[in-house]
Amino acid sequence: MKHSTSVTVIIGMCFVAIILLSIVGNALVCAVVCRNQNLRSATSYFIVNLALSDLLVTVLCMPVSLVNHVFTGWHLGDLVCKLTSLQGVAIAASAFTLVVIAVDRYRAVMDAMAPKLSGRQSFAIVSFIWVLSFAVMVPHALVLGTAERYHGKDNDTMVICKEWWQSDSHRQANTLVVFLFCYVFPLLTIAILYIRIIIRIGLRQKSFGTEPRTERQRQRQLGYSEKKVTMIRMLILVVVLFALSWLPYHLVILLVDYKQFTPTGIQNVYLYAYPVVHWLGYCNSTMNPILYGYCNRNFRKEF
Repeated sequence: MKHSTSVTVIIGMCFVAIILLSIVGNALVCAVVCRNQNLRSATSYFIVNLALSDLLVTVLCMPVSLVNHVFTGWHLGDLVCKLTSLQGVAIAASAFTLVVIAVDRYRAVMDAMAPKLSGRQSFAIVSFIWVLSFAVMVPHALVLGTAERYHGKDNDTMVICKEWWQSDSHRQANTLVVFLFCYVFPLLTIAILYIRIIIRIGLRQKSFGTEPRTERQRQRQLGYSEKKVTMIRMLILVVVLFALSWLPYHLVILLVDYKQFTPTGIQNVYLYAYPVVHWLGYCNSTMNPILYGYCNRNFRKEF
C-alpha cells in the first residue's frame, strides 16, 4: 500500500463514488436521447458523444487509476499499461466535442436560416473527432510500457508503468502539444464563440424591446429568448467546469515534466497530488449529466 489505511479508504471511497455517478448519469443521457425523438438533433448527438467519452474515461481509466494510486508498483500487466493512453483519447474527444457543440450553437444563433446538420454529417463530425483524438495520443501510447526497478532498503524489485521517451525534450514537447491542442486551443475557441453568441443574443433582445409588438408576439419572443439563454448557460457551465476540472492536472504534468520539483517534491506529487488532480479531472465526467438535467427542460423531464 502507498498510503495508510485511512487515506487508502478515503481515496477508494472518492473514486468509487464518481465511478458510480458517472456510469449512471452518462448512461441516462444516452438513454434519454435514444427514447425522445425531440432530442434527436445535431447538438444532442454531440452531447451523446460527450457522454460516451465520459463513459470511456469511467470504465477504462478510473478503476486503473484507483489501483495505481492505492498499490505500490504496477499489477495490471503491459497491455493495460498501454491502454491507459485511452484516458488522453477520451479527454481529447471531450474537448473537441465541446468545440463542435460551440460551433453548432454559433451557427444556430448567428444565422437562423443556416441548414441544420443532417444525421450523416453529425456522424462524420463525430468520427473525425475520434480519429483526431487517437492521432493526438499516438505518441503517448507508443512510449508507454512496463519495466522492473529496484526500490526500498532491501532493493526489492517491482513492476512500474511509465512513459519511456528517448529524451526529456521529447517528453516535454509531447506534454506541451497535448496541453495546447487538448486544453488551451479548444477553450480559447469556445470562449470566443460563446462571447460572440452572448453579445448577439443581448443585441437581439435589446432590438426586440424597442420594436412595437403584440402581446402574443412578445410572449413568443420571451419564450424563445429564455430557451436560448438557458441553452447557452448550460453549455457555458459545461465548458467552465471542464476547464476548472482539468487545469490542475495539466499544470501538475507540466511542472513535473519540465522538472520544477526536487526529487523529494516529485515523490510527494506522485503520492498526494496525482490522486487529487486525477479525481478532480474525473469529476468532470459526473458533472455533465447533472448540468443537462438542471438546465435543459427536455432532459429534466425525461430524467
